[in-house]
Amino acid sequence: MRAVPVWPGMAPWEQAPAQFSYHEANGDGTYTHAEYLAEGPKDCRPELARAMVEATKNAEKVATYSSFEKTRIRGLQEAVPELRAELETLEGKLVDLLPVVRENVYHPDFLGSFSLKYVLHPLVPELTYDDLVIVDGLVASVEIARLLFVAARFRRRNTTAYGRICSTTASGTRGRW
Repeated sequence: MRAVPVWPGMAPWEQAPAQFSYHEANGDGTYTHAEYLAEGPKDCRPELARAMVEATKNAEKVATYSSFEKTRIRGLQEAVPELRAELETLEGKLVDLLPVVRENVYHPDFLGSFSLKYVLHPLVPELTYDDLVIVDGLVASVEIARLLFVAARFRRRNTTAYGRICSTTASGTRGRW
């Protein structure tokens, strides 16, 4: 988020999506992974929306963890009107797992929080944020701003670190729910 909008049609402090990570079950216990991570200062929303629509086109449902993704997809409907119908279809596929977990599951290791950061490891022990360089939303916001608006040498060095947190988070929504 930036005080001065960086792309057309944005308001001050408005969040804009710059990445996604998506895992789709193949039916045989394996998953196909699709991802997108913006690089450089150009408006990535049209390209991201096209990639996300393409990646999810065969999905019946798309699991998320909170309403954040739905809010960003609604923003893309405004920012990329030529994909409005496809993005509305995607929005209709979303299933938010946060209320399911909050209303039906508790573990002492959640430490009183239902944030995916606290819920993921107790429910899916093989997935953890412990070995990631980028471990929280504030750091992720700073790093994505650097990827978008700072020199190319920094982008090359940090794209992998940012991509790993995105993939871990996406993997968590396909865990043992």
